[in-house]
Amino acid sequence: MCGSESWECEGGMETEARKRKQRKVINMADKFPLKEIPSTREILKEAIKEVEIDIERPSLTARKLERKCYEIYRKYEKRVREKWKDKVPIEELEKSLSQSRVSRAGHTIELILQTLLDCFGIKYERNKKINEEQLDFVIPNVETLKKDPKNAIIISVKREVRERWREVVGEAYILRKIVKIPDNIWFVSLFEPSEYAVKTMTKLHIKVYVPDEFHEKFKKYGAKRFSEMFEELKKRLKKKN
Repeated sequence: MCGSESWECEGGMETEARKRKQRKVINMADKFPLKEIPSTREILKEAIKEVEIDIERPSLTARKLERKCYEIYRKYEKRVREKWKDKVPIEELEKSLSQSRVSRAGHTIELILQTLLDCFGIKYERNKKINEEQLDFVIPNVETLKKDPKNAIIISVKREVRERWREVVGEAYILRKIVKIPDNIWFVSLFEPSEYAVKTMTKLHIKVYVPDEFHEKFKKYGAKRFSEMFEELKKRLKKKN
């Protein structure tokens, strides 16, 4: 009677108890392990201590900062993994770290662009909504965009271009057709986009800025150097004033 069947029962109870314990621990992990990694802004501050901000070469500076931020983040991630790998289910821990890595990557690019805009003294507002459309950057501000849209610029920043450039096309269509904002939407990436993405966006009158090192490949489609963007913004704002 107390043979293999009772052993399985006992094992089942033990397994369930262990699962409950693991669920409890992983709930704690959602709160604690990832919180042991500094915020994206703090990591960027750390990166800036090691990477010189050269406004004469903003594209190179931005690329270096992104790589350094990634390097610093992985260092903290490794510490968290070593500390928690025996305390929570490893697959759950890896999933949390992976999701965190992806969300932080996009935020890092935005903060790097924000840092450079500050260095050039260019006014902007970040993460503002217009007609339910979330805008990464509005130059100089949302008030100008609403009252005098031809003198405002919307900048959409994407880390991984791949399919996400299609989001920019959708945003542009909505802003033009529904909100009646003219052709002043700029797309910026710190990575090499696909030729199809660049060709399509420029045909749709979306200005595309690519890292300087890839400009030669995309200039035939009308793409501009990342470094050109800041001087162009300064000229636009100066002309407006």
